[in-house]
Amino acid sequence: MSLMKFEIYTKKLKKKDLESLIDIIKQENNESILANLSKSNISKFINQVIISSELNLFVIKKNKIIGYAVVAKKPRFLVSNFEKLKYYFLIDLITNLKIITLFNIFLTKVSIDDLFISKKNKILISKSHNLNLLAIEKNHQSKGIGKRFLNYILKTIKKDAQTITCETNNLRSNLFYEKKLNFKNIGIRIRLPNIMKIMIKKL
Repeated sequence: MSLMKFEIYTKKLKKKDLESLIDIIKQENNESILANLSKSNISKFINQVIISSELNLFVIKKNKIIGYAVVAKKPRFLVSNFEKLKYYFLIDLITNLKIITLFNIFLTKVSIDDLFISKKNKILISKSHNLNLLAIEKNHQSKGIGKRFLNYILKTIKKDAQTITCETNNLRSNLFYEKKLNFKNIGIRIRLPNIMKIMIKKL
């Protein structure tokens, strides 16, 4: 039986690992902007995360990648790090008629999505680390791996962070972050098809 390993990826992914990661993104984060991009553009996104000093790619490996997370040192870095790629992503979404995803981008651009977040919490979110994406392969879920992985991530970033935020879009995720990891709800963000809860945790 192969050992499970948690790590931060700092080098270019091998083709097999990249394919495993893209499959997880497409299957488990299927409502995210990233999952609605082509495989080629997802690869560009992942490679930019790996080389960035402001973003981190955490992975779970067991022979292959079975889980991952993207953490930004500040939410704004999720925009600034992809300035050179944004037109590739936009053309991709338009060409493939990803209307809901494009609408969600519009909501963010005009700041409508944050209408139900207090000014105080907006400032707090802007200064926090952000757990932007996280997923584990379906056949490895509900085995306690997610909690162990998150605790590894939180321990790793603790020296540089006071708080971390994330967004959830379903009851199962809400309960996972609230009950198992002591995150607190500080607002909602307007998204389609599901409203997102914003969660925060002090480190």
